Amino acid sequence: MKFLGVLLVLCTAGVTAQFNATEFVEVLTTLSNVTTVLTAVLQLTELESIFTGSPFTFFLPTDDAFEAAYDDIELVTLLQNQTVIASLLSYHLINGTRVLTTDFVNGRAFETFLEGETITTLTEPPGIQDATGAVAEITTADVTVDTGVFHVIDTVLQYE
Repeated sequence: MKFLGVLLVLCTAGVTAQFNATEFVEVLTTLSNVTTVLTAVLQLTELESIFTGSPFTFFLPTDDAFEAAYDDIELVTLLQNQTVIASLLSYHLINGTRVLTTDFVNGRAFETFLEGETITTLTEPPGIQDATGAVAEITTADVTVDTGVFHVIDTVLQYE
């Protein structure tokens, strides 16, 4: 958990919300254990149109998932590289549709916002399979906002 201190430093060192997605930020702050995603998203202006316009489904990895996937130095480096974090978060995002867990069909592939990449829904337990075959379970499902839905997952999805 020591990287949370680093995230707080990044947040207070001039990293501010660069877009006006108030509802999105409000939802993220009510969910526990998603500080890493919140910090990263606030740095990415290119996601503004998605979260304020068309329907979307966003799979939010927990802080524990980021800790398991990256050591502290890798995580700081990741958060400082907007191109890399934009690609990573884009892979966690289905643009153009709201997919609730009740809509999941086992083995159905969805195109992600990261061009050419897909993720696959699983029904029992509800989860997502990434391009490497790893499975992320949904720990908090169907958090809805006007234009989209959030699902908190226990693994950072990886693309090829």
